[in-house]
Amino acid sequence: LVALIPVLLMTILLSGYFVFSRFDDLDEALIKRSQMLASQIASSSEYAVFSNNKELLQQEVDAVLIQRDVSRVLVLDASLKPIVAKSRDGLGQFETLLLKANAASPFYQDADVLILYAPISATQIKLNDFVFDKGVKSAQTKLPGAVIIEISKHRLVTKRQQIILLSLL
Repeated sequence: LVALIPVLLMTILLSGYFVFSRFDDLDEALIKRSQMLASQIASSSEYAVFSNNKELLQQEVDAVLIQRDVSRVLVLDASLKPIVAKSRDGLGQFETLLLKANAASPFYQDADVLILYAPISATQIKLNDFVFDKGVKSAQTKLPGAVIIEISKHRLVTKRQQIILLSLL
């Protein structure tokens, strides 16, 4: 008993540590993947938002909704009015997305969802390399729009349950 209790206690503590570190890794991977998706659709939709090409935006939104975890995508114009809003289930309260994630708080997370806000930035092409007025700062350009993506955490929760079951076995 004297030999088994410390070994059992150490085994429980180490397995608990490894399970929770795996949970942190899963959370971090979901956040990084979500940020990558949000920045990808924001950069690829710059021209479509600028030209108000809803068909092209719809194709880009549909391509993102193919991902299993993505539940809603909202593309906004410069005045934060929805251009394209699409949900996996067809239902959507897209106003709540804008309230939860916006330029002031681009990241929202609760137990069920992860919501990311990514501004669409205009790519500026420098036409000549000559700088005549070094003291004059360039005027900041207004952002052409933004993208809001909602990621479901249901798959993450089931993966956590599987890890707990496997560690208990």
